[in-house]
Amino acid sequence: PNPQNPTSKNPKMASMTRRLLRPKDQYEDLENEGYKCPRGSPFSSISTKKKRIIALGFFTLTFAALFIWLVVAMLAPSGKNEADLLVINSRIWTGNRDSSGKFVWAESMAIKDGKIASVGSGSQVGNTWTSKQVIDGKTSNHKMIVPGFSDSHIHILEGGYSLTTVQLRYAATKEDFIERIKKFADEMKDKKGWLTNGDWNHENWGGELPTRFWIDGVSGEHPAFLCRLDGHMCLANTLALNLANVTKSTPDVEGGVIVRDVNGDPTGILKDNAMDYVFEVMPSHTEEQKQESLAVAMNHCASHGITIVHHMGNFNDLKVFQEARKANKMITRIHAAVHLSTWERLAKKVKEEGKGDAWLSFGSLKAFADGSFGSQTAYMFEPYGDNSTGITVDSNPELTEWIIAADAVGLQSSIHAIGDRANDILLTASENMIKQNGKRDRRFRIEHAQNLRRQDVLRLKEMNVIASMQPYHLIDDGCWIGELVGNTVAQRMFPFREMLNDNITLAFGSDWSVAPPIPLMGIYAATTRATLDGKNPDGWIPDQKITVEETLFAYTQGAAYAAYRENQEGKIQEGFLADFVLLDQDLTQIPPVEIKDAKVLSTYVGGKKVFPQ
Repeated sequence: PNPQNPTSKNPKMASMTRRLLRPKDQYEDLENEGYKCPRGSPFSSISTKKKRIIALGFFTLTFAALFIWLVVAMLAPSGKNEADLLVINSRIWTGNRDSSGKFVWAESMAIKDGKIASVGSGSQVGNTWTSKQVIDGKTSNHKMIVPGFSDSHIHILEGGYSLTTVQLRYAATKEDFIERIKKFADEMKDKKGWLTNGDWNHENWGGELPTRFWIDGVSGEHPAFLCRLDGHMCLANTLALNLANVTKSTPDVEGGVIVRDVNGDPTGILKDNAMDYVFEVMPSHTEEQKQESLAVAMNHCASHGITIVHHMGNFNDLKVFQEARKANKMITRIHAAVHLSTWERLAKKVKEEGKGDAWLSFGSLKAFADGSFGSQTAYMFEPYGDNSTGITVDSNPELTEWIIAADAVGLQSSIHAIGDRANDILLTASENMIKQNGKRDRRFRIEHAQNLRRQDVLRLKEMNVIASMQPYHLIDDGCWIGELVGNTVAQRMFPFREMLNDNITLAFGSDWSVAPPIPLMGIYAATTRATLDGKNPDGWIPDQKITVEETLFAYTQGAAYAAYRENQEGKIQEGFLADFVLLDQDLTQIPPVEIKDAKVLSTYVGGKKVFPQ
């Protein structure tokens, strides 16, 4: 029966209900004797003392229940998701664009299981996520967060080796060059081994090429094979030439040059394919040395905000990376290319194993259409001052045949071309590839694409060819290249603005160990075009400058697209890999000339800090 229904069929219940529902004015006030129940009330027969005990018990139970409820509420889940890391109160450049084409910024992001779980405003992320580990822009020194930088063209093992060998990049004079080698050789006098790498630049002392006689007297008992910073020519001492059996009668090779004196004797300088004479007699690095070099190189990359590299190498290098991946020792993601001549072996590997994972991927092929300007081997339409036009390293038509065959089985080609004639060869090969194999999303890459005629830039656009370029090279080469090729040809160097206006995809990198793997210097170079010699403070070919955000895009999403990884990296976006960098300056809020002084504070890969360690 309903106790609030006075017509209940149960007479006793109806009577009790009527009593309980009496108007309040029928009850007597609480006086000295305590609360008096009206006559007939169920409590009217209870003494005042008992009533007080009952009241006290009631309030005690109520208080206890309230206390328990508060404790449970405090201990119970808040309703928010638990993140591994929460970033708040920050200026986060996401790399995404809005409907108007402007780049999108965020304030906060949540990291979970190595990926970005949420990104947006402070309230959007904060109302949904919590974490025991928090990076707060109000208390941290960082001024900007960007997606992890990609280096779309690197030789990471050589870079690692270069950090532990004689340092010649900044040797400013012939005497400085020789003294640095002497000092390093003296430090090695009790050790066996070769003097290698070096990364010298003869333009630093006026352009005179070094000879073996410069270093024979200071290299001691060590064979020496010291390479120019572009990697397209090296200097051997007499001991190294003897070991390689390179003499006056040794013939030049296709795609290479043995530089000789007036008597026909080798000076010690070997260019491009001729360098193989010495490389073939040099001892190989041990597996332990290779892993050490990789570890050193990855730490160096992390210190500059690089979270993924596109390595240009061979199958031996790929084996080193696979061992590191298997041992879970990678802190830098690697997209590895092997030589184009091994395309059939790569096709078989991809068929059996796929193309790798988020840490180590492969499926690209590298070859050389020409050499470099520094070695005067870039292949040109107009001759250099000595009437030479450079060389082709991997000869055509074999190069074109490899490109078409590899493309037919779904492999990507990333081919080196610097001179305008070399770029023309590759674009013609691309046209033939499309004609023979049909249109598809092949993402053909030209590595460097340094010097192109206007009609060839339009061909890049027409065929959606990716320009994989290195901004640091322009502020180095711009110091001297006008004298080498003439100002008219030089005006066609590194046409970044022209390419972006034509909607060509730019993927930026360094070419380390040829140039330093410092994206912030690359951003400075692309936005200022101020050459290293200080002679072009307003920019060398200034109409080809691009903006900070356009450059950031080329170092992140542009590079990711070039490796078929644009759906997992290169942006700060929900579901993407949690690779990001904290900078001490907001690059969009300072003059571009100051970008070179900005610093990387922290680098995260998969949501874990890899720099500083």
